[in-house]
Amino acid sequence: MNVLIVDDNQENLYMLESYLKGSGYEVVSAENGNEALEKLKSGHVDIIISDILMPNMDGFQLCRTCKQNESLSSIPFLFYSSTYTDKKDREFALGLGADRFVVKPADPEKLTEIINDVLKEHRGGVQTIQSKEIKEETVYLVEYNKRLVEKLESKLSELNREISERKKLEKAVLEIEERERRLIGQDLHDDLGQILTAIAYKNHVLHQKLEDKLLDETGDVDELTSLISKAQKRVKQISRGISPVEMHRDGLARALEELASNTGRIYDISSVFICDGPFYIRNETAITHLYRIAQEAVTNAVRHGKPSHIEIQLKKEYDKINLTIEDNGTGIQESHEANGMGMKIMKYRANMIGALLEVLSNNNGGTQVKCVFTDKT
Repeated sequence: MNVLIVDDNQENLYMLESYLKGSGYEVVSAENGNEALEKLKSGHVDIIISDILMPNMDGFQLCRTCKQNESLSSIPFLFYSSTYTDKKDREFALGLGADRFVVKPADPEKLTEIINDVLKEHRGGVQTIQSKEIKEETVYLVEYNKRLVEKLESKLSELNREISERKKLEKAVLEIEERERRLIGQDLHDDLGQILTAIAYKNHVLHQKLEDKLLDETGDVDELTSLISKAQKRVKQISRGISPVEMHRDGLARALEELASNTGRIYDISSVFICDGPFYIRNETAITHLYRIAQEAVTNAVRHGKPSHIEIQLKKEYDKINLTIEDNGTGIQESHEANGMGMKIMKYRANMIGALLEVLSNNNGGTQVKCVFTDKT
């Protein structure tokens, strides 16, 4: 028995073809309706097993074409689909003249049993009872379009659910990441910081003892004291970099002020922070994201814009939090990073908190990054 299987999924084709060949069938395969029609012209086929959702010509169109063709209409047709699976899909498929409608995946033995039953019915001249047989072309087109529209709406709804779930997961991952950052920062500050403080104290005591005994090793102890002091400062810098924002009333303002101060000191440029007064941000997750956006904007400006002045502004208008980072560098138009990873990260973070992010080039040169966030409860 020669079986024509039609499916645009290579894995599905391979699995079904392998099973049917193992069951003693001769198998011909096609990836869409048009290709299936070409295969039907070139060889004898005893039964057609077709998927529905395929490019170029789908399974519905293939079945309709076969049943309207005198030389092909007598070939048994079996739908095998995982996409079109509801009652209306089944009724439409059988109305086109299909012999069976099987939902994918089916148990291989059960599928073989169905194939044998259909072939037996045709050999015995048994006419398959069809559901509301569709003969008129206009009726066919109307029903066909209904199937497509309903399936499209279903897929869009499914896609929207997946996007929503992905956003929730992405938000949760970012929140976990920031929480871990804070824990590491606290551990560095509290544990390692305290250890260094204890070492510094012991070193001070040792210095006093050596000094009392008029020993020359006090110079080595002084050098050790200097190294411990540098280590303490470095631990503080790292812990602040990992967890820069303290979750209190003016935590964001303080962190941005420190960001501006450090930027000016490290890069030897003018860097200022302007805030219209301390105010409370209810959304703690947003506080961290807003800081990271400002941090990324400053990093991009210094790295690519070569500015001599950077200004960070934080203002509140009713429930709107306005964060602006402005520089007098070369501007985004001249930067090859205009669509780089830094910009994508800022937009991603803004999207996570429902904020509006704009990145603009100033007329007099430089770049302005503006993020507007609505602070809701």
